[in-house]
Amino acid sequence: RMLYECAKAFYSPSQMMLCVAGNITADRVIAACNRAGFTAAKADVVRMYPDEPDRISHREKTVRMPIASPMVAVGFKEKMSVPVSAEEELIGSIIMDVLCGPISELFTRLYDRNIINGTFSGEIFNGVDYYASIISGETAQPRTLLAEIDRAIMNLKEEGVSREDFETTRRAMYGNMIVDFENVEEIASSMVSAHFKGRDLYTYLDTLSFLTLDKVNEQLGRMFRDGMKTVYTILPMEGDA
Repeated sequence: RMLYECAKAFYSPSQMMLCVAGNITADRVIAACNRAGFTAAKADVVRMYPDEPDRISHREKTVRMPIASPMVAVGFKEKMSVPVSAEEELIGSIIMDVLCGPISELFTRLYDRNIINGTFSGEIFNGVDYYASIISGETAQPRTLLAEIDRAIMNLKEEGVSREDFETTRRAMYGNMIVDFENVEEIASSMVSAHFKGRDLYTYLDTLSFLTLDKVNEQLGRMFRDGMKTVYTILPMEGDA
């Protein structure tokens, strides 16, 4: 019953934002909506955002699944603004790219030693009121990889993001955002994402333009906190590779 109530409340045209990009007119879009029976009736929806405790549920967990190679994910529960700002999102992405991106020292060294493959990556997972840094990938040496990640994080926090790494990453991100404007599907999804965060399509471009190295290293000092790390390992089934 609860599932039906949630579906009725949230998964309805009254809770939907429709964004259309491409060679089309507003009249054609409206006509299509009318044919589909979409209505503009407002639903009485109450959104509840409970206080999120500043702690993790468990430090480490290992499971076995039918996979060919072990997989490891390291996640840090971060403490950011509520709501999370565009600046915090972008800075987190810069830090993760410098730490473990495809041209980072960590990625290159581990790839050359066959400890990781192309699945290794880092990302910022966030919403309005949550924010986590996640590093994951396949590896035949989970413990070695975890030790290397810990060491790379410690070194980055001690040394800070360099001016060269900051500028290289920031310019690459800016260029990728510009390229995305040539993709109509990307434009539509970006507009929807920005709308639900109370932003517009150009917020990230404008914010990225004014980011400074000092702000990046200030946020870095608040990330990857002791006691806020969770390690999740997936191993092949017994008897598998």
